[in-house]
Amino acid sequence: TVDDDDVEEVPDIDTPPPRSPKGDTSLKEKNDGHAPDEVSERASVQEPPVWISDRVCGHCSGCAALFTLVRRRHHCRNCGKIYCGQCSGSVASLPHFGYDHPVRVCNRCAKRLI
Repeated sequence: TVDDDDVEEVPDIDTPPPRSPKGDTSLKEKNDGHAPDEVSERASVQEPPVWISDRVCGHCSGCAALFTLVRRRHHCRNCGKIYCGQCSGSVASLPHFGYDHPVRVCNRCAKRLI
């Protein structure tokens, strides 16, 4: 038998990467000397979408191509769906989710964000 103490918790591979500190809207930071417009900007950051699990998605959400060892899965940071490299070749800043730097987005979201 295996004891619970012997089991190592494995991080979930479907967890989105950490956002920039700008997305943290804790009460401690709301009165820390920032200008009022900076505080309201931080308060307007939304939660990013939940990523679709790699385990339940065997094909691209854009072109329906099957994923293989060569055709890899990529999550769109804007919608959370999984795409192949050709359908997710765009990057964009998503300040509404706290991503101030360009991150991967699907071609569909890239067209809407322009």
